[in-house]
Amino acid sequence: MNIPKFEDKLSQTIFVFVLWFLLYIPSLGLLELDFDEHKRVMPAVSMLDTGEWIIPELAGRKYFNKPPLINWLIALSFQISGEKNEFFARLPSVLFVLAFSLLILFLKSSILNSKGKFATVLLFLTSFALWQKSRQAEIDASYTCLTGLATYIWINSFAGGKSKWFSWIASFAILGLGLLLKGPMILLFFYCVILSVLYFTGKTKDIFSLKHACGIVVMLSIFLCWGIFIFNYKSSNISGVPLNKGETSVIQTWGKELFLRFRDNMNPLKWFERVLSSIINFLPWLLLVPLLWNKKYIANISPEQKNIFLASRFGIVLSFALVCLIPGTRPRYSMPAFAFLTVLLGWIISDSNQIPEIKKIWKKTLSVLSLIVLIVANLAGLLLLLFFFFGSPFYGAELEKIVRVFNNNYVFITCLCTVIFANFAFFFVKRNFKRETDYICLLINSALIFTCISLFFANFAMPVMKLNECHRPAGRAISVSVPQNKAIYMFKVGSEHFLFYIPNKIRHIFTYKELPESAEYLLLQKEEYDENAAYPFFKDRGAKLLKEVKADKRIFALIQFTKSHD
Repeated sequence: MNIPKFEDKLSQTIFVFVLWFLLYIPSLGLLELDFDEHKRVMPAVSMLDTGEWIIPELAGRKYFNKPPLINWLIALSFQISGEKNEFFARLPSVLFVLAFSLLILFLKSSILNSKGKFATVLLFLTSFALWQKSRQAEIDASYTCLTGLATYIWINSFAGGKSKWFSWIASFAILGLGLLLKGPMILLFFYCVILSVLYFTGKTKDIFSLKHACGIVVMLSIFLCWGIFIFNYKSSNISGVPLNKGETSVIQTWGKELFLRFRDNMNPLKWFERVLSSIINFLPWLLLVPLLWNKKYIANISPEQKNIFLASRFGIVLSFALVCLIPGTRPRYSMPAFAFLTVLLGWIISDSNQIPEIKKIWKKTLSVLSLIVLIVANLAGLLLLLFFFFGSPFYGAELEKIVRVFNNNYVFITCLCTVIFANFAFFFVKRNFKRETDYICLLINSALIFTCISLFFANFAMPVMKLNECHRPAGRAISVSVPQNKAIYMFKVGSEHFLFYIPNKIRHIFTYKELPESAEYLLLQKEEYDENAAYPFFKDRGAKLLKEVKADKRIFALIQFTKSHD
């Protein structure tokens, strides 16, 4: 069997697409919404339910903490697919990753040759933090892709010998989408790089050029297509409790969001942990970053492009440092730097004089990892077959629940395919090492091993993790108690994950006066409900406690009103 060298565009494209599919699609919609996913998904659900696409709504309040592009994309995903589920909520993020990868492969480049493009995409797809965030209905992965693409297009054109109109317009159009996605932080990463490049190359006057001004106009025009409608809109606190000093404007809301980033109590230990996590997020390719300072590699860059490389490197470090200096920084804030960082790594390692010691260590590491993956996968496959066909008499009740997960035909087949793929990957890696090994070969082998680990997590671990869900069961427990054609009113119920799993119409209220007389079902926190009907409100309506539901360590009471006031 001949091992492909992936030197032509077609084979690279096929490999990238298959790699993306295996890394990002399996079990994408298996787990319930978690972390801040509900803050992206529920406004999208509200848009589809109400037809109001301009002003997002979350838990009955207008939601301006983040711009609405991610909500629009999720709503469109639901609308096009005809399904409202976790898979289609997370699909926009992984499609951004695919789009970035294919654009890197196919756009003409002044700084990356064919191997450099391929290396960049492999590094990008197999970055741990990106893989993790892309599999969530979140902003960070998409924001990273837009930041990297805008920077790459501008640098690519500039390195070609002249700063073209297209590069300014295209870059700033992408920045406009970035503003609609998360706000102005994208400008920090972009300008740190391009200002450094212009300064290092002695072309700072381009900042005052007509092309730059037109780019800014394009960027602001894209943002203002939405922003102009909401700047004068009044919004309330989304916690369910109105602000003590009245409503705040959109500008005030964003100002408060920004202020909170700098107001965070400065705990040196906690800050250090966050910065360290930000750095670790780029694993496993953090280990290659020192190569950007290796003189042998830099010497291979053409003299006319060396200053561009050095300036870009400085700009990436500067943007990362500035974000880390924010007292309230979080590891995800620095992720937008990763995309263009992979471009710099692809640029420098694609056709450089490769250091034999690095290749030797890299190769040995991959050999050990591939062997470990093979052994673990085959042991897991053997246990899977034994449990599926024969069962086991030696496990207790807790282990029995786990084993029962793998008695599902679909789970069994996907796990078996994972074991088969691990064996194929091991064979491929070993055969690939028999020919002359370069960095591209090592990257391909690394990607295959990373994919094996990803598939093992998706097909073996995630079905077990599903046993510990709490949001989905809570939502379903409520929905089975209420006819689907009946609305459920939520009294001071804030942004909760389990609301996504209730198919009924949901109406949020913040005072009892807002509850219409025709309302039949009410959900509120248990402490808000008086079992002795001390409130005349409950007594007059014949309130009946249908069910208590626990979610996130809180107990919610589902009330049915038995007396009609129509």
